[in-house]
Amino acid sequence: MLDRFRAHLEVNVDGVSAYTLLRTALPMFLSFISTESDLLIDQPNGSLAVSFANTLRSPRHELARFVGNDVILPFLLGAPPLAEYAYERSCDHDQFEWVHGIPISLFQTVSQVNSWRAGSKVFLETGKR
Repeated sequence: MLDRFRAHLEVNVDGVSAYTLLRTALPMFLSFISTESDLLIDQPNGSLAVSFANTLRSPRHELARFVGNDVILPFLLGAPPLAEYAYERSCDHDQFEWVHGIPISLFQTVSQVNSWRAGSKVFLETGKR
């Protein structure tokens, strides 16, 4: 299953097709996330959300890659993010900045804007919806 997940992330296609492929990879992503308790955060409303910071720091780089695609593609296409992310603390992941050239604080802000724009039920850093 991990190989299939990696294959979904490796396909080079246009933005709309990439978003569609990312949607098909979502169940596998959530399955992998559910196996690592530090990647899920309990929300005040009783639901679970994916830890943005911990997932980017995960040794499983394909999980961070999914999150990266799930931030950039919805931002570019004006579509909602596929996963609900929890922003429990600021993210400080130098490797991500080095590889992608994006300051992690900007990347997290874009993700929070995507969540806010999509009407996310997850509480953002400020404690507001």
